Amino acid sequence: MRHTIILILAVLLFSCQKTTENISPEKKIYKETTEYKEITEQQKENISALTKLYGYIRFFYPGDEAAQTDWKKFAIYGVKYIEDAKDAGELKTKLNEIFLPVAPLLKIHVKGEMIDDKPFIPADTSGLTVVIWKHYGVTGIGDFNTSNNIYKSVCGINKIESDTDIFKTVQKFPKPDELFKAGISSELSISMPLALYKDTGGTLPHSDTAKIKSFFDSINSAIPEEITAKDRYVRLGDIVICWNIFQHFFPYFEEIKLDWNTTLRPALSEAYKDTTEYEFLNILKKFTAKLDDGHITVSHSSDIYNYYFPPFFWQWIENNLVITYVYDKAKDKLQLGDIVAEVNGVPAIDALKNEEQYVSGATMRWKRNSYNLYGLQNSPMRLLSGDKNTELKLKIKRDGKIYDIQIKRTLMNVNRPETTNVIEEKQPGIYYVDLTRINDYDFNNAIVMLAKAKGIIFNMRGYPVKISHVFIQHLIKENVTSAQWMKPLYLYPDQSNTYYNTSGRWDVKPLLPHFDAKIAFITDGRAISYAESIMGIVEYYKLGEIIGEPTAGTNGNVNKMNLPGGYEITWTGMKVIKHDGSQHHGVGIQPTIPVQRTIQSVKEGRDIQLEKAIETVSK
Repeated sequence: MRHTIILILAVLLFSCQKTTENISPEKKIYKETTEYKEITEQQKENISALTKLYGYIRFFYPGDEAAQTDWKKFAIYGVKYIEDAKDAGELKTKLNEIFLPVAPLLKIHVKGEMIDDKPFIPADTSGLTVVIWKHYGVTGIGDFNTSNNIYKSVCGINKIESDTDIFKTVQKFPKPDELFKAGISSELSISMPLALYKDTGGTLPHSDTAKIKSFFDSINSAIPEEITAKDRYVRLGDIVICWNIFQHFFPYFEEIKLDWNTTLRPALSEAYKDTTEYEFLNILKKFTAKLDDGHITVSHSSDIYNYYFPPFFWQWIENNLVITYVYDKAKDKLQLGDIVAEVNGVPAIDALKNEEQYVSGATMRWKRNSYNLYGLQNSPMRLLSGDKNTELKLKIKRDGKIYDIQIKRTLMNVNRPETTNVIEEKQPGIYYVDLTRINDYDFNNAIVMLAKAKGIIFNMRGYPVKISHVFIQHLIKENVTSAQWMKPLYLYPDQSNTYYNTSGRWDVKPLLPHFDAKIAFITDGRAISYAESIMGIVEYYKLGEIIGEPTAGTNGNVNKMNLPGGYEITWTGMKVIKHDGSQHHGVGIQPTIPVQRTIQSVKEGRDIQLEKAIETVSK
């Protein structure tokens, strides 16, 4: 799917990731002069309970008081307020003190006590409306440009409005006479309405506006003007917010088979003892990496400093880290096809795995692909990069011998030189079109030439930043559609009774001239998102042979959250399945003619995937 790619690239400028070993000197000083503090089991119990209740009230309690709440400040304030409750009884009291002002119909129960749950129903309901939360995806969590955002959250009447009646399968809406019930800890449970009556004065029952204002003032006065993750409660508040957004709105838990509940307490423990903004950035990266989402990026201003690279590239090929390009200044030390056995004294595979704890991706081929759109969002490039003039100590295997190589990171930019033009005639009548570099203008200027071709090879080993799907229109004779893009509608917490809008699919119409040439596409794990929307059409409608390796296995429009302290996280906000209803996430588009790169082909400087494509369209 075509995403707001400018946003993603902007995010990446601020998200070059490194582990704490590479923090700048001033960050190291801060770390050394700050005392760590471990969280207790009771504190984890308390903050976990607050976290779960926070999500239920913020996103699903439809009262006016909740809608007026500054939920970022509330998270910070709430964690500090309840942190040291000594037992379930005191925790209940503290939770009531901060949540009842914004959710007056909330009830919290201690295990074993008598429960008297009765929904609030006004004596006379005539003339009243019923309001609920309707989350089409979710918004209100980031500064996404609303004109480009397909997601929205609306607190309104309990039906689907006429302009969004595409959710025709919605059978169940929350009702005022029903209560949502859930456990929030081993000793506490809650009940609350998901639907409220509303009159001209607002949701019922009406609250004392003076008391509400006083409560909000108390929160504002307790939060420092400068909100920074050097503050433990900002960090914990960020975990509270982030965990809930994924708990209620991340669309791929079923596919990745992750029990998200198991991630909360370890994240709280790390955030509690962490000290610097930069270290907390890495905590968030490790936390979100568990979601196996190739669209996830985590960025912060503390990570804005220059990264340098040595004068070579490497890639993961045939289960080895292999040198695949060498700049002139390093040719006296390295050769194409050299196998990297160790990096700074660590076996290469272990060094990659260490970096991968900070990398989110639906497939290992995305995590280990060196040259992808997301810069350092992969383990080989993370391992390659570092501070200026820092040294890499490598053990290299070459022709049965071991070589010790020392080489410095001296390059700011590592743009591998291209060896072909964006459109190039490889053999008489056989044309190569690089979709990762070409734009619509250049493609349209080549249409007459391509219409006469005997064979056309489209390169999709990466992301088509500059071109629309116009080239597909010259490969079809009837309308085609994209895969099933499923924008979710969440009416209930914890993603129960989720509905999907599938009306946003592309309807692609044919254009003349039709290309009668034999067609092949080359692709691999660098193809993600919009690239996979294209390749999904190719796969389903059999528009040509697919040569190479499977794609990244991540598609769907990106959403974004902003957290207190200046952290920003992007992630996939909708579910995408293939045309036939089968799973795409973590699967991707499979080649019809598999061709894996080999170490020998690297040594020989050959592109064996392109060679196979030329052979295929020449038959």
